[in-house]
Amino acid sequence: MQALIFQGKKKIEWAETNERIIKKATDIIVKIEGFTFSHADYRPYLGYDNSVVPNTIMGHEGVEIVTAIGDDVTKLKIGDRVAIGCVTHCNICQWCEQKAFANCTNGGFILGTKINGTHAEYVRVPYGENSVIKIPKKMNLTDALMLRDVLPTGYENVIKKINLKQINNVAIIGDEPIGLGILLLLNKYNKKLIFMVIIVKN
Repeated sequence: MQALIFQGKKKIEWAETNERIIKKATDIIVKIEGFTFSHADYRPYLGYDNSVVPNTIMGHEGVEIVTAIGDDVTKLKIGDRVAIGCVTHCNICQWCEQKAFANCTNGGFILGTKINGTHAEYVRVPYGENSVIKIPKKMNLTDALMLRDVLPTGYENVIKKINLKQINNVAIIGDEPIGLGILLLLNKYNKKLIFMVIIVKN
C-alpha cells in the first residue's frame, strides 16, 4: 500500500509500505477515504517537536471504511463508515477508569506518532471499538473530514465522560468549532436545557 512516511525534519515521502494486519483481537483495519493534516502533523515536520518517531506513517485524522475486525470486536462490522478519534484507549486501565482517555496506559495519542497513522491507504486502529465513531455512509466526504477532529474531541471529552441522565442543564463556554460540536452532540444525546456562553473580545 502507499503511505506518507515521516523521515525527519522537513522530510516526508509518499512510498510503498506493508499492508496493515490485525495484531490483537481488539484491532480493526480501515481503508482511508480521506485524511487531513493538523498542527500535530506540521509541528514535527517543521522540526518544532520530536513527537513523531522517524519512519512512521503520520496522521491521526480521517474518514474510513472498516475492512477487518479482531475477534473481540462486536460493535463494529466490515463495511461500517467511521471517523478515527485522535486518541485510542483500552477502557480498562486506571486512566481509562477515570475517563482520562488521552493518558491511556495502552493507547493515548499514538496514531501517527508512535504507531503508523492515517496518512495511508489503510490503517490499523488499536482498541477499534473505543477509538472510532460511526458516521453516516451518505455524508459528503468533505463535510465528514471537516467535522473529523472537532466532533471526536467533543465526544471524547464530554459525551463519554459525563452521565447525561444525571444532568439537567449544560453550559458550554465558547462558540468556536469544538464548542459548536459539543452543542450538536448534546442536542443529539440529551434534549435538556443547554446554555452557550459566547466570549466577545472588545
